Amino acid sequence: MQLSEFNGIRIEIRRKIKEIFGNRIGSLETFDIVEQANHWAFKIRFIAYD
Repeated sequence: MQLSEFNGIRIEIRRKIKEIFGNRIGSLETFDIVEQANHWAFKIRFIAYD
């Protein structure tokens, strides 16, 4: 997977979460990003229904 494809996936997941939860979600944070050959990972943290 190329870096630009990985960034696109992260952005799309964030967009979907915001779309599903709408105004019931607070800040949305992406962290612990791992970008190695053949291994891509990240974590997402957000508060919903606060």
